[in-house]
Amino acid sequence: MIMHLANRDAFSGGRSLSTNLTVAGALIILLVLTGGGWTGSDVSFLIYPYCLLAVSVCLWALWSWRCNIGPLFNPYIIFFIMAWLFNAGQSLLEVLDQNPDGLLKGRISPSILVSTLQLVILGLVSLQVGALVSSLGTNRAPSTTTGHALAEVDVHIGESEPHVNALRLVGYALLAVSVIPTIMLLQGSISVVKSSGYTGLYGRNEATGFGAGPAVLASFFPTSVICLMLASKGRGVSFIVSLVGILLYSAITFFLGHRAYAAMPLIAYMWAYHQSVRRLPLTAICACTAFFLFVVFPLVRVIRDETGRNFFSPSELYDAYASIDNPVIDIVAEIGGSMVTVAYTLELVPSRRPFDMGEGYVYALLTLMPNLFWDLHPSIARMDAATWLVWEVDPSIASQGGGLGYSFIAEAYLNFGWTGTPVVLFLIGYGLGKLTSWTCNSDSLSRVALTACMLLSFSKFPRGESDSVFRPLLWYSFLPYIAVLLLARVNTQRRQRK
Repeated sequence: MIMHLANRDAFSGGRSLSTNLTVAGALIILLVLTGGGWTGSDVSFLIYPYCLLAVSVCLWALWSWRCNIGPLFNPYIIFFIMAWLFNAGQSLLEVLDQNPDGLLKGRISPSILVSTLQLVILGLVSLQVGALVSSLGTNRAPSTTTGHALAEVDVHIGESEPHVNALRLVGYALLAVSVIPTIMLLQGSISVVKSSGYTGLYGRNEATGFGAGPAVLASFFPTSVICLMLASKGRGVSFIVSLVGILLYSAITFFLGHRAYAAMPLIAYMWAYHQSVRRLPLTAICACTAFFLFVVFPLVRVIRDETGRNFFSPSELYDAYASIDNPVIDIVAEIGGSMVTVAYTLELVPSRRPFDMGEGYVYALLTLMPNLFWDLHPSIARMDAATWLVWEVDPSIASQGGGLGYSFIAEAYLNFGWTGTPVVLFLIGYGLGKLTSWTCNSDSLSRVALTACMLLSFSKFPRGESDSVFRPLLWYSFLPYIAVLLLARVNTQRRQRK
């Protein structure tokens, strides 16, 4: 009877997956065929339907993953939600009639807006299709539908003692080399804020060569506390050190106005804890997400934009938050404003800049190579897409060291146009889906550590480009992972000799 039910569930799940892929594939073909074909047409009436479709794509992605693959709190879904918020978040406000100034504040013509929405939907659907295809032939992750009872028990990880000891040793080694540079950089940033305000943080020239050493070492700090937390299995001195470290690091980084750099270590730490130490209730995860997204993020923006106020005072913090008309709408509008980079790229490419035809990705890969042969690294000498875009559309902001960010969807279009975008996004979704399955269907703590640290790097990708991802992935994720595997092998060999 149990086997019959299992086979029936597998059959219905496979049928649901094939239906999802068929519908999504048809939508991708339609968007590729019609993409960019609205130039000069009065198509403002299409903006609302496409916004509604963008919101539906988000709901479909969550539903299709939950029905066909497994629980939603995982690296791929975290990445997808960030990608949707940054590239399509304002579509939700448009659907709810909460954009008084119009989509992207009316800065973009209706024809480009429609093409932008098409490209964003095309990218997100392709991303999800890649993730769904990656699940074919793999075991489904353990379900958490049994409810809150699962959240009450520890997660039993079958990692060997040599691997746990290796993970702990790597964690403490990285903590030793990163804690002092981290303190120095945070203290320096606080001094800049006190003397020049928060704008002073963005007008500084970034150090290069040996001068960038402290920043490189400090970037190992989140990796170190994640490794320590996993090795401790939620107990003992190592866990306390990791918890205090991540909380202090994120709190100070939030105060300095760097919301993404403060939030992502917390998210990665929380997911790693949930995956390997103790299941967290869904209600707690949702409550924490809502608190940071709708309370902390808007408050940090107010603190960052205002100077001369004592934000160490609770009353000043309350007054600052109360001055925001609607924090929920305010933060979604701000985050979703990153879609303007997609719009500008569509407007300027290929009319004022030809397609890169993969050149951008090649230069991004070159960032893996240290600067040993040139006065200036080729990837830096060649202006990245974000820098090019801000100089094109707003030179005044660019001259002050500011920027608009960018988008991984816009980068795919910049390199390969309408037909290449779904291919690139499909491959990204496939890779992230495989990585998630490889981690969540395993009992390996070192895999969880690797994926959590990769999540830190990928957090920059939804509103950035690939040159900000490859080097951190190698240095702060794969190198520590390789070190853990090598130390575990040495520990195992020593135990066998005894």
